[in-house]
Amino acid sequence: MGMLLATELTQPTVRAFVDALRERDNRVLADATSDDFMFITSDFDDDADLLMGNLSEFLHAEAVLAVTDQSADGLTLTGLTSWCLHFVGVRWTFEVEDEKVERLNIARVSLAEADRAQADAELRGLVEQARIETFETARDSNGRTHTRGKLRRTSMGHGHYKVSAWTVGALGGISWIITDERLSDPDVYRALRSPESGERTDSERYHKVESHLDLILGWDDDSYQKATVSFHATPLRWDAVMWLSENLHLVDAAVPVVWGTLTLTGPDGNVVSTEEVTAKGAKPPYPLSFTREFALADLPLGRYTITFTNAVKAGGYGAHGEDAASARINMADYTITFTVGA
Repeated sequence: MGMLLATELTQPTVRAFVDALRERDNRVLADATSDDFMFITSDFDDDADLLMGNLSEFLHAEAVLAVTDQSADGLTLTGLTSWCLHFVGVRWTFEVEDEKVERLNIARVSLAEADRAQADAELRGLVEQARIETFETARDSNGRTHTRGKLRRTSMGHGHYKVSAWTVGALGGISWIITDERLSDPDVYRALRSPESGERTDSERYHKVESHLDLILGWDDDSYQKATVSFHATPLRWDAVMWLSENLHLVDAAVPVVWGTLTLTGPDGNVVSTEEVTAKGAKPPYPLSFTREFALADLPLGRYTITFTNAVKAGGYGAHGEDAASARINMADYTITFTVGA
């Protein structure tokens, strides 16, 4: 389905309304709306700006609409709009009385991938023509666009750093705004752990494993956020009266090993990344560990969860042949929740 030009909209009042938005002609827009004009949004976030209001408040949203479809009567338009500095898929339903728009119902919708791509290209041209700045179009000094709230680390010299967020400044423009100054650690912005303190202990008869999962929010080579996840485990064995480390040289079949599923889940509950991970001890006392990095620069902001699940530790002293099953330990799951852009 192709894009619809304003001239192709079949309802005259709706056409005048949409065209006035594109031309930024507030006089024509006022002529196309009644004195009691009101807009109401639905399916927007509860904390979103401008959920409802009059014409003056509607203008504050700096809305321009790229239309992908219209209803048979021309009173409902579907497309992509600029709205409070963002691009949003919407369905606009107009209520028209005496050739004036009385009410505009704005519902957030998901556009088909092909429609979204065409509408995105069209809307970029419209907002540039209207000189509207959005997070989809504003660029930093390196020519890059960023989602609202994305963080960047910058050196201040002498081993100190500042953190800036890509957001709206005091004058209304979109730019890097400093959120933290004089950070002394060049690599770590926030460190998290599962369990939050100490070690998790899992055991089975004569074998035990103490372990934890770490997550460090740090910075990539371009000074944008990345997450480094690392797992650490210490296998132990029971020796008549006490627990000892796996301090003996073992045959390969008995060398401790751990495997499980490492999964990163996004704010919408969808899986961003998943991997079956295996880590094998190298030499006594056979510590078990692995590290994975996750680039965050191009991910949406919000709360993410990293989990290491269905983990099993096998191997250890005496864990070969018929005794192998006695050293197998089903480990509890690990979960760390963190925020990208905070």
